[in-house]
This record gives sequence, structure tokens and C-alpha cells, in this order.
Amino acid sequence: QGRERHKEEKVVSNSNQVERIEFTKISDLRPCMNKINCIFIVLEKLVLVTQTKADASIHHCFVADQSGSIHLCAWDSQGESLQQGDIIRLLGGYCSIFKNSLVLYSGKYGQIEKIGEFMMSFTEVPNMSLMGWAQESASSKNFIPVPPQGNVNK
Repeated sequence: QGRERHKEEKVVSNSNQVERIEFTKISDLRPCMNKINCIFIVLEKLVLVTQTKADASIHHCFVADQSGSIHLCAWDSQGESLQQGDIIRLLGGYCSIFKNSLVLYSGKYGQIEKIGEFMMSFTEVPNMSLMGWAQESASSKNFIPVPPQGNVNK
């Protein structure tokens, strides 16, 4: 509930069967969402690389599509391969709040595929990582965005 899918794409699997994949707009991402499929462009790859206790490397990027932008964390070699200007198809990602910021994660089991370079229209507004988030009700798992106060950049 609350998730809007904006595009379907036919993908031919290894068994030559065609399957339909639904993609979520960045502006429709919410905390606690999983199994997220998105297409976006990498606007900036941050120098910051975080090491987990399990010795995995997490690479940090700022990404956008036609609906908005968000911070992305990608694991190990998938994150290492990301470059500014890459157009990426993410399958099986999830969203979570980290340090009061909404973050899109590829996760250990998500799939990142480069499908192009540079030629994609996008907007940085709204930056979903700067939104505050509130539960719709005390018993709800649905979250609604609370816009940031003032003029804030990425």
C-alpha cells in the first residue's frame, strides 16, 4: 500500500521466458519498503566507503530519476563499479532510515546493472533523503514524508 509503480519493462531471463518487472519512482520510496526495483542515474559517488563488521564494503552515492533523488548505499563490487553518469537498474533493493535520513540500499542480495551512461533526464527535487518521516498512525507501517524546513541542498 502506498507504493506506486511507474514503469514496466520486459526482461528476458536465462530460460528465454519474458517476465515483467515493475519499477518504483524515487519520489514514491518510503521507509521499510523492500523488493524495490528502480532505474536511476548516479549523480555523485562519494569518497566515503564504510566497512561492516562482516568486512563488507558499502559505497555511497547520490542518485536521481525523473521524480526525485536519494542517497544510495551499494555493497562490495557492485558499489565499487558505480561511476558518476552511470544509468543503473536496481532489482531487489530496500529503503531504511539511517541517522534520520531515508537511504536506498542495494543490499547483499540486490542486483545492480549498468544499462547506460549520461543520457537520462532527472531532478534532484525532492531529495527523499532530506525528508522527515512520520507514521500515518501508531499502528500503521505506512510512512508519510514531512518536507524539510528552509532551503536545504543535498
